[in-house]
Amino acid sequence: MMLRPLPFAAALVSLAAIGCSDAPARPAKLGLYMMIRNPEPSTPGVANKSCPSSSGVEWDIGKAIKANGQIVDVDSPTPTDFGTTLEDGKSGVSLKCTVRKNGSFNAEGGGTDPMITPPDGIINFTMSGTAKKSTPTTITVSVYTPRTFSIRNNLGFPSCTMTAVHEQAPGALWADYDCPALTDVTEPNRACHASGTIVMEYCKTGEEED
Repeated sequence: MMLRPLPFAAALVSLAAIGCSDAPARPAKLGLYMMIRNPEPSTPGVANKSCPSSSGVEWDIGKAIKANGQIVDVDSPTPTDFGTTLEDGKSGVSLKCTVRKNGSFNAEGGGTDPMITPPDGIINFTMSGTAKKSTPTTITVSVYTPRTFSIRNNLGFPSCTMTAVHEQAPGALWADYDCPALTDVTEPNRACHASGTIVMEYCKTGEEED
């Protein structure tokens, strides 16, 4: 994939300008990569627990890449490429999000990976916390897929972390995250490791609520 950090950085500047103007709000846009697999055996609290997508399944939300009329890839984000985001309400994507100037954020969204046989490509998530470029931060994450069902970070297991923030501005975020053990308190034998990259654009800035 082509590396495109500069256009995203430029978009952040324009987003900040939009946030300070009376321009109509643009629909939020989402790009997501999430790998869900068995937790590492050394992870505290996961003894005798496993993940339904044990060997690892990748969910990608982004522009579908086609060749000869067939979808061959998804332009989802990575730590070095923000991919192609999809607009809320289109291509099966939904996203409600706020990213404040100080880095605090919350998001609820989802979409469908076109490379995974239906209905297993569906993924819905919530994510909240504070994004800081200077240091990893603890975040809250919940995920639903037809394979893993509903899982989230719970007490007694390692916290989810925003491990790297590549770009952040009011209304926009590009960052990596890692959840060593997402669980379901009603399913004591289930635990999954989830990690990946998220891009959100044209989110609310929080100024609308101030």
